[in-house]
Amino acid sequence: MATLGFTATSATIASGSTTSGAAAPEILVGAAAGPVYCSGVTCEGRDAVEMGCVADARAITGFDVIDGTGTKPLGDLNYSAACKAVWGEYQTTNAADRHYIVLFVQPEYGGVERPVTKVVTGAGHWQTAMASWNNSVKFCATSFGIDPDIDKSTKYDGLNVCTRWR
Repeated sequence: MATLGFTATSATIASGSTTSGAAAPEILVGAAAGPVYCSGVTCEGRDAVEMGCVADARAITGFDVIDGTGTKPLGDLNYSAACKAVWGEYQTTNAADRHYIVLFVQPEYGGVERPVTKVVTGAGHWQTAMASWNNSVKFCATSFGIDPDIDKSTKYDGLNVCTRWR
């Protein structure tokens, strides 16, 4: 992380008055983010890496999966302020991992839910396509890609884990 230090002892404020005295505080500046190629609804269905949305991404919620193999796959729901978009990321070291990761998307004030699905086929880093931030979303790992809130059947071998709706 680069730092910019200011040593000026006076500065002009927008109102035109001048301050004087001690040096201004040091400001920390992160690495410059690259350009982003979508925003909000134009990010729908696109890849976060290709669109430059990962530079400022942060995990806003997530889950751990108990899969019985001793590994602990992790899922994160990520948000990019620059892109105004969200997507799910899933990391597993289990070579036998075979299921769906799903970003369930619903209009902000209600409506028909739609899934943004990716099939996980073994160890690796997996991510869903993006959805606009102005939707309600939750990220799940499921056996059949069905929303566990809607279908509470026991046929899914217990692999139904989700974040909360955001």
